Amino acid sequence: MNKFQITWVAVCAVFLMISSAVAQSSGGIRGIVYDEDFESPLAKAEVTVAETGRNVAATEEGNYVISGLEPGPYTLIVSKEGYTRKVFANVVVPAGCMVDQDASLSGEFTDMEEFVVQDLNMGGASEEGLLNLRMEAPALMDAVGSDLMSQAGASDAAQALTLVPGTTIQDGKYAVVRGLPDRYVSSQMNGVRLPSADPDKRAVQLDQFPSAMIESVQVAKTFTPDQQGDASGGAVNIILKGIPEKRVLEFRVGTKYKTNVGDAGDQFLKDKGTSISAWGHDAGSIQPQDINAQWTGALGVSRGDSPSMYDWSVTAGDKFQIGPDLRVGFIGSVFYKKEASYYEGRDDEYWLDRNYNRSTLVPYFSGGGAYMDYRGEVVPNWRSEGNTSLFDIQKGTEELQWGTLGAVGAETENHELTLLYSYNFSAENTAQLDEDTRGKYYYFPDYDPKDPTSPGGADSDWPRPGRDYSQFAPFRRTEGLEYKERIASSLQLRGKHTLPSGDYRLGSVLTIKEPEFDWTVAKSKSIIDTPDRRTLSTYWLVDENGDPSHKVESGEGGIAELQRNWRKVEEVSDQYFYNMKLPFEAWNGDDGFLKVGAFNDQVDRKYDENTYYTTQTLSYDADWDVLWNEHYSSLSLDMEDYPLDVNYDGKQNVSAWYYMAEIPVFSFFKLMGGARFEKTDISTTMRDVDPDAKLYIPKYNYSSVNFAGNEGDANASVKQNDVLPALGFEFTPHEKITVRGSYTETIARMTFKELAPIQQVEEIGDDIFVGNPDLGLSSLKNYDLRFDYNPYPGGLISLSWFYKKIKDPIDYRQQLLAGSILATTADNYSEGQINGYEIEVRQSMGEWWDLLDGLSVGGNLTYIQSELDASGKEIKDLFDAGLADVVAAEYDGTIRDMMGTPEYLYNLNATYTVPKFGTELGLFYTVKGDALKTAGTQDGGYYFPHVYEKEYATLNFSLSQKLWERWKLGFKVKNLLNPEVQDVYRSKYTGQDMVKNSYKKGVEFSISLGCEF
Repeated sequence: MNKFQITWVAVCAVFLMISSAVAQSSGGIRGIVYDEDFESPLAKAEVTVAETGRNVAATEEGNYVISGLEPGPYTLIVSKEGYTRKVFANVVVPAGCMVDQDASLSGEFTDMEEFVVQDLNMGGASEEGLLNLRMEAPALMDAVGSDLMSQAGASDAAQALTLVPGTTIQDGKYAVVRGLPDRYVSSQMNGVRLPSADPDKRAVQLDQFPSAMIESVQVAKTFTPDQQGDASGGAVNIILKGIPEKRVLEFRVGTKYKTNVGDAGDQFLKDKGTSISAWGHDAGSIQPQDINAQWTGALGVSRGDSPSMYDWSVTAGDKFQIGPDLRVGFIGSVFYKKEASYYEGRDDEYWLDRNYNRSTLVPYFSGGGAYMDYRGEVVPNWRSEGNTSLFDIQKGTEELQWGTLGAVGAETENHELTLLYSYNFSAENTAQLDEDTRGKYYYFPDYDPKDPTSPGGADSDWPRPGRDYSQFAPFRRTEGLEYKERIASSLQLRGKHTLPSGDYRLGSVLTIKEPEFDWTVAKSKSIIDTPDRRTLSTYWLVDENGDPSHKVESGEGGIAELQRNWRKVEEVSDQYFYNMKLPFEAWNGDDGFLKVGAFNDQVDRKYDENTYYTTQTLSYDADWDVLWNEHYSSLSLDMEDYPLDVNYDGKQNVSAWYYMAEIPVFSFFKLMGGARFEKTDISTTMRDVDPDAKLYIPKYNYSSVNFAGNEGDANASVKQNDVLPALGFEFTPHEKITVRGSYTETIARMTFKELAPIQQVEEIGDDIFVGNPDLGLSSLKNYDLRFDYNPYPGGLISLSWFYKKIKDPIDYRQQLLAGSILATTADNYSEGQINGYEIEVRQSMGEWWDLLDGLSVGGNLTYIQSELDASGKEIKDLFDAGLADVVAAEYDGTIRDMMGTPEYLYNLNATYTVPKFGTELGLFYTVKGDALKTAGTQDGGYYFPHVYEKEYATLNFSLSQKLWERWKLGFKVKNLLNPEVQDVYRSKYTGQDMVKNSYKKGVEFSISLGCEF
């Protein structure tokens, strides 16, 4: 461990020792309040110490704690409206100790009244309830509830995950658990695996689930056989709000201000050709290009006023008693949000020039190296044409999001049935302006655009007389417009049943209890529709007469300069699963269970793409700062159909059955084990493709061949059966201490895109991606060990170790197509591994000192070491390019970091609650360490170093104030520190970090007002 981790652990140790010393000076009373008639926890009961007048309210789980009491006897009064009050006299509190005092209250009702405590709630929102769930779950689990999400200002499921130890978000959307990215993480909603219309991934975009609909986000970090087989890093389960315990009507409205958006003012980038209406633009109304007609639509970005931002939500629910043994309930929720974002940053490309000055990274130069001595001396073969890629970025996005959640349910004493439907819609309208002027000034610091005779001009005498250097690193501009809609919907029917067979005594060894059966049938859909994405690339020149001109010329097919693209990805999932649980009481009086079940998920994907371009040469004479749309209000352009569009159908069927058991060998020791038998069948089938197009890329040939005659070869299919064992234990040497350990085996699958052996381009300007039909599934062996100390309800000290060994991990590398075009491809590497540690502390300061009652602090640290054996094509290609000395410096033999795995993560938080005044305060600090984003590669012998995402921190503050009885005012500030988010080229060979991407997110202020009836 480095100095940082050692210091962090030392601080935690001192923290714990001080807490133990202080806690010894005073004591307290704790316990659980029960409903005597139904033997269930009683929420919100009031517990009062008569001698001091102090009182607390029990949690939703009936727990209460009164700390900071001087040693001596006390009188305890427990009461709740509708119940008979109880008084406990002479409750003696020893010095430095907590004394337990449970209470059972009987209801005040007549024989004619009906009294019901059962509810149809599908999860828990309080942190204490989730902590209890964590302690009881067979898998290692962490969770965050809606209470903490609200305090931390988490607006969606993706932001909520950053509060979970060892969990981060990739690209703002995808879950990364313990350093394993989305491929190794199962994303679910109420236990149902959701489909994904993401063109690149099978992962669910978690930012589309707003916090207004979420009760909790639970992360199981170890595999158990009742989970899906690809939950290697973890299973993220979004628990939606369930049918409430009592009648509820909630309304909330809010608005926000972002510094980046506000500072943009009337210079906010927009698309004047497309706008988002109140409920979203109808993407289906935008028709594909008619190649027999000219295009007269908007080109390029425009500027306008910054958009307003606001949100609101409404939730209503209730439950009713119908007959002597039937209860029904419902919940409905609607949310609406309008957002905006704006940032200015940079996106640069650097490489190691193989021909000259290999001691430093220099700007990437298209078409070969810019062979110039950076001390000013001219190299004889120095080029006079070519482009750099040192772009200054401006990006404005307007976003609309709305959705609805509805559920109805019915239950009796032994049966429960719930029907749930959720629908989420989001629309994003993005305008992006990229400008490269720094490339020119890098090579010609004295360049003057208004003077053609200045160095780098069209009529310059330097560095070589008689040459036109105007096209050497010219000013360049790329303007992109994109409108995107995302839709996610799910219809779920769930049942839970207890078979009233009575207990059955099996000799003197076991007592078989009533079997429990649950099942789910779900149909889910995910759509991403991107109609008419437009990209315009131009360059600006000044001739020898000083006349400036913007130009767009056709490159290779014109595809890089002016392009329109339609793409729609639709994915549908039909899923069912059922579980049968047989509880039993063992020989020692402890409970265990035997569980079996089956699972099936059929996913169908449809991918459609249409691309159009022009070969016309366009230009206009104007100064550099005149944008295309400021000169041309409209154009009439002839468009042509791009013959290399990708259209395919994908199918994935995963079916499984499993068995598992939990056996209480001793009262303090449990064994858990079982196995999952899972079958995988994935395929992609090309369709609607021009037979004369050169699309099909045979493996390791990397030279396109005609699609005609190779249709079958261009399709891909993978089938595999797996047996996935799991074995674990739970050791409880003390009622407050739990030690868990497990060994499990899991798998990781490829995506549809990674299988298709064709050329694909995700974003304009991105490298070409080529799939690999010979990809195989990855297999993992997982080892986990965790120590939990739960000193009191809500308190926690936890230490964890985890190790994952991966065989045939799937990762990306670069490859030259036809020896000239750089492309990305997926491949199975030989092996990888992840080794990590987690430390987590939660402490109620009121346990130390009663004056600090209501103040809670917590923190967690995850330290991760990852390795990937890059021997094979990645290392070989670098050697073949003459970069053996670079490989020796950049790699530890053949080992590099795994992509997306941060070196460390830590969170610190403090919350302060004053029930008397209805005030809640929260402060949340999160740090994510450096993580490899892109592995190093080469292009024609020029080396691009590894790209790392650098460490950055976020600090959020929240304030909630209760107004009168039913109203609540909220104020939040997110990203207070506003750090610079950077990606850097990191080269051990040159010993330098060079900034690749850089931007600031800005500070966000929000205020809200809510009420509950």
